[in-house]
Amino acid sequence: MLPLTHAPSLRVVIAGSNADLLRALRDSLEAGPGVVVCAEVSDGAAALRIALEERPDACLVTDEPGFDSVGVVDALVEHAPHVSVVLSGEDPHDDTLMRAVAVGASGYVLSGIDGAKLAAALLDAVSGQPAFPERLATLLIARLREEPRAA
Repeated sequence: MLPLTHAPSLRVVIAGSNADLLRALRDSLEAGPGVVVCAEVSDGAAALRIALEERPDACLVTDEPGFDSVGVVDALVEHAPHVSVVLSGEDPHDDTLMRAVAVGASGYVLSGIDGAKLAAALLDAVSGQPAFPERLATLLIARLREEPRAA
């Protein structure tokens, strides 16, 4: 992961339905230098609106039960392509991970990652680098290898 050591700040929107989780992610990101959380939003429509108005660098979307994280990724990638989108959650279901990547997610970070590593993963995504822990990157490669090849 690239180090986050210089200004300007990385501007991030956090989207998810659990207010306590959003607050914890904000606190984790803002504990170190270089990250400004522009907004915490509770639904995809608000994430898209803020992404278009505030023009953040990244959107961190929580992957949690009852929240359409893949739908949020899809909407952001389609309508706000200037924003890198990374999901955050527990160990994702294989299909969720594959669908998120298929619609344009730049990464997936596991819950509990410390603030510096989370900021570095977001910076990687903004810089065009994949932001996946090794185990999930390995899973993605294995799943792609299983896909039938086009003739």
